[in-house]
Amino acid sequence: MCPAGAVHDMTDLHRLAPPFAVCFCAGGLYGWSALATTLQAAFDLRMAPAGLVFSLALLAFTTAVIMAPYIGIGAWLGQMRMLATCAGLGALCIGLAAFAPSFAVFTALFSLGFGAMSGAIYSTALGLAAASASARITTPVTVAGFGLGSAVFGPLWKLLSAQGWGLSALLPLAGALAISGVLAAVASANTTPALRTPPPAQNRAPLPRRVLALIWAIFATGTFGGLMVLGLAAKIMDVGGAALALAGTVLAGVALANTFGRLSAAALPAQAGAIAGLVVSCALTLTGLTTAALATGPAFLGAGLVCVAASYGLMASSIPLITAQAVGPAQFQRAFGIVLTAWGASGFAAPWLTGLLFDLRGDFALAYACAAVATTLCVPLIWTLRAGLSPAR
Repeated sequence: MCPAGAVHDMTDLHRLAPPFAVCFCAGGLYGWSALATTLQAAFDLRMAPAGLVFSLALLAFTTAVIMAPYIGIGAWLGQMRMLATCAGLGALCIGLAAFAPSFAVFTALFSLGFGAMSGAIYSTALGLAAASASARITTPVTVAGFGLGSAVFGPLWKLLSAQGWGLSALLPLAGALAISGVLAAVASANTTPALRTPPPAQNRAPLPRRVLALIWAIFATGTFGGLMVLGLAAKIMDVGGAALALAGTVLAGVALANTFGRLSAAALPAQAGAIAGLVVSCALTLTGLTTAALATGPAFLGAGLVCVAASYGLMASSIPLITAQAVGPAQFQRAFGIVLTAWGASGFAAPWLTGLLFDLRGDFALAYACAAVATTLCVPLIWTLRAGLSPAR
């Protein structure tokens, strides 16, 4: 006979299946690099403007995550209906972006439209996971679902682009978002109080500012290299002389490594384990950046990018766990919205700055160096956080 706790965990996982499906589709945002070259060809762009598309998408994503706990949409519609609504709007934006007549229109639809809907979906799904009885498992799994979306849509976009689809390669994501939105709408009728937004009184409690500031700084510096890779991996491989098959394999490897890195956080035993995960993430990032910078061929270059992606995934799951431990589930969504501004800042800077440095130098060497400096700065911040967190939390 299964223990009662195990049955409860399975029930939570069952209830969170529709949010996972929607979050998976929203994660297609991370597969953006597969379309960078296609976008350049479609609108005759240099690398910096193409990188700016992903940067603006991450800003819109972050803004949506910050606003979601305050605007009260989840309380008005219910969390499942909110997911369904955002999935439908995201599908509309992606579908229209596939036929955008200009770069400005594409940027508005993909970066601002889909980017914002992706952020609202991520915030809502992660809030549901953090509030579940098995949060230590469901939180990394939900984060991993977002990363898994890029593992599917990134290589698919690369393949379809090579076959001449152009920006129409976005259409499968539009269809998947629409289907997942229908699933969430159907599930909304069975939404339970455990899956609803915490009462406003709980959300107004004071937050530990010093701890959140440290988590913010760690997230900003620790994700720079990973966001650079996620945003421009396809372009980096193209410049490195990789054949189509190898480039597609590396893109799939980057997405899968990101996903497995996120899932690995579920095995972290407690607060001390999450801190160790952050340190391991920094070590892997520096190893991957060094490998990519010194690579003598596209295979070693790809291996370095995959290593950075795995470290990013581990960082991306460890940060929500530490945030939840610091503030508790009732305040998690509001606190995580603040913390995620670090990811948005890094997400804006990394792809844009990398593209700018490439346009100036014709290679990615200086971009690797910038990412290595940011990661190195992250390490003492982690140890400061470790000393400042109370074991009681």
